[in-house]
Amino acid sequence: MQADVRVTSGATALGQDACALLAGDDDRRGALLLARAQLTDPEFPCIAAGFNAEGFPAVAAAVIRTPGRLGMLCHRARAGAAPELIEATIRRALEEAFSNGCALVQCTLESPRARSGEPHRLPGMQHLATLAGMERAIRAGESPAPVQWPLGVELQSIERAGMAALTAVIPRTHLGTLDCPNLVGLRTTEDTIAGYQALGRFEPSRWAVLLRHGCPIGAALVSPVEDRSAQLIYLGLVPEGRGLGMGHLLVRECIRAAAKLGERFLSLSCDMANAPALHIYRKAGFSITLQREAFIAAARR
Repeated sequence: MQADVRVTSGATALGQDACALLAGDDDRRGALLLARAQLTDPEFPCIAAGFNAEGFPAVAAAVIRTPGRLGMLCHRARAGAAPELIEATIRRALEEAFSNGCALVQCTLESPRARSGEPHRLPGMQHLATLAGMERAIRAGESPAPVQWPLGVELQSIERAGMAALTAVIPRTHLGTLDCPNLVGLRTTEDTIAGYQALGRFEPSRWAVLLRHGCPIGAALVSPVEDRSAQLIYLGLVPEGRGLGMGHLLVRECIRAAAKLGERFLSLSCDMANAPALHIYRKAGFSITLQREAFIAAARR
C-alpha cells in the first residue's frame, strides 16, 4: 500500500502539528521551530507529514531553506512508525525542497558510532562525514603575539583584498581537500559564500584572504556568534599553499584576533577524516566537544 504523505505549509493546522511533532513533546520548542522557519522563510512550504493506518500523523520532515540555496532537514517519527513511512516522508520533503530552489540539503545527527560502532543511515541522503565540533577557550587577558608571516606573504581582509579575490580562491582551496570532499561542485562558489555569510554575524573585516606575492593562496573566515564567541566558518589553502605551515599561522591569527576582541571561545567544525587539519587545530589548543554525522542530498542537474 502506498504511503500516505502530505505536503503542507507552516501556516496550516497540519503544518503546526508537524512542527510540534518535529520538536517532540515540548509545545514551546515546536512553536519556536515554526517561528524561526517563518521568520527566515515566510512561505515555509517544505513540510511533509506521513500518516499511519489510523489516519494520524506519525512522521514529520521539514526542510528549512537558508541562503545559498541550502536546505536543512529536520525530521522526527513517533514510536512504532513504519520504516517505509519514514523513508517516504523524508524523500517527499527532499523533493519539495529541490522543487522550491534548494541545490543542496544537509542534515546532521548525533553520532552513534561511539556507542554502537555502526554508521547512522538516513533515507534519501548519503553520508557525508563524521564532523567534530571543536572549541578553544580564550583565557582572560590572553594576548598572543602577532603572527610573523614569511616574506612575500600577507593576510588581507576582504575589505582590502576585495570579494572577487575570495570568490577566486575558494574553489581552488577545494582542490584535493580532505574536508568533506563530496561537497565539492554541488553548489556554485557564489552560493557557497552566501551560505557562509548566513552563519553568525557577517563582518567583512574578519573575512580574510591569504596572499603570496600578490596571488591568493588561502582564506580564513571568522564570524561572531552569540555570547561573546566566534566561529571559524572556513579555513582553506590551495594545493600549492599546503605543507608550508600556513594553516598553523592562519589558525594562530584567528585566535589572536578573537583574543584582541575579548571573545571567550572560538569554535569550528572539522571532518574527522581530515587528519592534517585536526592536528593543526589540536596543536592550537582546540578540543573536540561533540561529534555528529552529516548527510547530504543534492538536486539532480
